[in-house]
Amino acid sequence: MSAPIVNNVKVKGAVKISGLLDRECFSSWRDFLESLPRLLTIDIPTRILGVVFSKSEPGEDSNDVLWVNRDASGQVVGIYAFQNGKWEPLYTFGAGQIHWFWGDSTTPERGFKVILPGDTEVPSSIVGHIVPLYKISGAGRYEYFAARYIGF
Repeated sequence: MSAPIVNNVKVKGAVKISGLLDRECFSSWRDFLESLPRLLTIDIPTRILGVVFSKSEPGEDSNDVLWVNRDASGQVVGIYAFQNGKWEPLYTFGAGQIHWFWGDSTTPERGFKVILPGDTEVPSSIVGHIVPLYKISGAGRYEYFAARYIGF
């Protein structure tokens, strides 16, 4: 399934004359109209693209765009979206993917839910195969466990 094409978007920008109209001669209206792309330019605001490339977090007025964070050398560090009042990293995780973690299962990474017996979002046959692989670190705790991405 492809994304819908939106073709009714209105963009406003500053029109700039890049030629000297008073020095141009046009033989017809058609000649004039065909010359416009050469003589006029439109500066479209960069925000219209919906993406900000920068080394620091965008300001509050840009919380409706994606932020591509770059390090000092210009390399991409991560892609972020403004969610829950702050910039959160976007992960390319599918809802059906299982991720393995070392740590404390009682405090999984934000956006993840530990897969335990009775989890209705994962087939019970898969839960039955992965839970025995967990490493127990105490009553109701695991130090090696699987989780699924649930979003922020």
